[in-house]
Amino acid sequence: MLLNIRVMMLMLAALTVVFVSLFFYFRAGRVEAARAAWTAKQPPLPEHTYVQNDLGDYIPGLVKRLAIWVYCVPLAATSVLAFVLNMPEGD
Repeated sequence: MLLNIRVMMLMLAALTVVFVSLFFYFRAGRVEAARAAWTAKQPPLPEHTYVQNDLGDYIPGLVKRLAIWVYCVPLAATSVLAFVLNMPEGD
């Protein structure tokens, strides 16, 4: 049991690095897409305001999706795997 907790703590540290990396990667892609959309549309807003408005709508959903896929799914899968592998044999 203690080994499983240690593995989970190491996974949390590694998954945090993955989460931050993916967050900045997807955010940078969205910034580029917003800049391209601003160039194509030429709205009356300045570019930085247009990009900030676009990111304001995008970031909350991104954080939720990344939290589910980066933290919840791997930790749940590891927990289920540890439970199944450590189940006592049937009588």
